[in-house]
Amino acid sequence: MSTILIKNGTLIDGSGSKRYLADILIENEKIKKIGKLDLTADTVIDASGKIVSPGFIDTHSHSDLKVLIEPFVEPKIRQGITTEILGQDGISMAPLPEEYVSSWRKNLAGLDGDSDELKWNWKNTDGYLNLISKTGSGPNELYLVPHGNIRMEAMGLEARVATKKELEKMKEITRREMEAGVAGLSTGLIYIPCAYAETEELIEICKVAAEYGRPLVIHQRSEADTMLESMQEVIRIAKESGVKIHFSHFKICGQKNWKLIGPVIALLDKCKEEGINVSYDQYPYVAGSTMLGVILPPWAHAGGTDKLIERLKDKSLREKMKEDIIKGIPGWDNFIDFAGFDGIYVTSVKTDKNQDCIGKNLTEIAEMRGKEKFDAV
Repeated sequence: MSTILIKNGTLIDGSGSKRYLADILIENEKIKKIGKLDLTADTVIDASGKIVSPGFIDTHSHSDLKVLIEPFVEPKIRQGITTEILGQDGISMAPLPEEYVSSWRKNLAGLDGDSDELKWNWKNTDGYLNLISKTGSGPNELYLVPHGNIRMEAMGLEARVATKKELEKMKEITRREMEAGVAGLSTGLIYIPCAYAETEELIEICKVAAEYGRPLVIHQRSEADTMLESMQEVIRIAKESGVKIHFSHFKICGQKNWKLIGPVIALLDKCKEEGINVSYDQYPYVAGSTMLGVILPPWAHAGGTDKLIERLKDKSLREKMKEDIIKGIPGWDNFIDFAGFDGIYVTSVKTDKNQDCIGKNLTEIAEMRGKEKFDAV
C-alpha cells in the first residue's frame, strides 16, 4: 500500500463551501481522510500557502488528435486539468468513413492539427475511443459525437437539406455512437457540414440524445449580428426534442453587438422560468480561436476542403467570395465584418514558407506579401 500525505493546504473542494485548512491522506491513489491529521506516510507534501483542489475540467478542448500523438497532453496536466471534453463544435475525429478521410483531415487541421503518424482507420467512435484507451491519456477524456461527422457519414459533405432517408440514417448513427459511450452530441453551426443543416435536422437527432439523457453542446449559428435569432433556434431545438442545452464559449462577437447583452440575458432567464435546461461555458479572455477558413462564405466549402481549394483557384469565384464578405450574407457570421483584418491574427501554420505570418494580423500579412488583403488571405 502506498500513501501520500498532503499537509497544511488550503482546501477548495468544489462543493461551493468556503475554503479551509486541512491535511489529506491518500491511499493507493484514493482519498482516505481529510482533516487535521497526525500521521506518517510514504510521501509527505507540504502545501503551506497553496491551494489544494480537485482537478479542473476543460469543458471545451480540441485535444482530439493531440491525445493520440502525445497521450500525456502535458499543457493540460500542467494547468491542473484532469478531465477534458473532446469532440467539440460538431467536427472531430469520429465517426470517420474511409472515403472522406483525405478531405476531412484538411477540414480538421485548423482546429485539431494533422498527423501522418496515424492510420486514420478507426471508422467510428468505438474505434476512436478504443485507440485512446490503448495509447492511454494523461487527463480523463470524454467525447461528444459531432453532428458534422454524423452528417458526413449519412450524406457526405454536400451543401443541401437532408432527405428523410438521410435523416433516419443520421438518427441511426447517433444511436450507435450513444451506445459507444459518448458524453453527448455537439454541433458547430458555422462549420461545414453542420452549417448546411436546418433546425429540423437538429431537432430529430437531438431526440435520440435526449433518450439517453445526453446534452447538445452547441456553437450556435451566430454569436454576432443575429445572435438573438440564433438563440431562439437553440431554444426551439430544446423545446421540441427535450434535449438539455449547453452553449459553448458563450459570448457576443463585435463591439457593435454589445447592445445585445441585455436581451441575451433575458432569453437565458426565460429559459430558466420555462424549465428549459440550459448551461454554458465561457473563456476568461477577449480573443476567440478558430480556423481561418471561417472568413469564407459557407457555399465556398461545399463538398469539403478539396473542393474549397479548387474554388480558390478560380478567379471569378474568388471575386464572388470577396463580394459576399464585403456585402454579407443574412444569418452568416462575417468575421471580417465584426473583427476586421486588424483583429484576426495567425497563430499556427503548416508550411515553413508561412512561418513569418505567426503573430501577425491579416493587414500586416498583406503588407508583408505586397498583396491586396483578401488575396493575401
